[in-house]
Amino acid sequence: IYGAGKLSDGKEYLWALDEATGQQKWATPFATAPAKISYGEGTRSTPTFANGKVYIVSIDGTLACLNTTGKVLWTKNYVKDFGGIKPVWGFSESPLVDGDKIICTPGGEDAVLMALDKESGKPIWKCKVPEGRTGNRGFLGTSGAAYSSALPIDVEGVRQYVQFTATT
Repeated sequence: IYGAGKLSDGKEYLWALDEATGQQKWATPFATAPAKISYGEGTRSTPTFANGKVYIVSIDGTLACLNTTGKVLWTKNYVKDFGGIKPVWGFSESPLVDGDKIICTPGGEDAVLMALDKESGKPIWKCKVPEGRTGNRGFLGTSGAAYSSALPIDVEGVRQYVQFTATT
């Protein structure tokens, strides 16, 4: 069983619990939590387990891939690496693993939705905001990312990804 959250040292952790006993097997820091936030602390992402790896997103947009012993295999940051824009209440999606890809939502104008290689975290493709801009939504900020996770669908044999975004 995997879970995530912020501990007293100010870092966001991914942890594993033994399914039979509920005892913690390991806990690994994967991101630094914002020092002061007004919207509650802790990771908003549910970990995604696929093929012996666990994927998690922190409030600040750090996407991490760990193995089942808690070793960090790679990290990417939506803002620093992909020009993403943090939503007002932080990133809140759970990564979608689809085949050899991870589908994620950095929320930037040039990368509102992206596919990364699940083994390396390297970009495969990215989509611009459909309107061409993220826009200012008042107190909601300017991010194109909303508070949802992408879903895969097949329409007439074509794989597509559906995502709720926050653009105007």
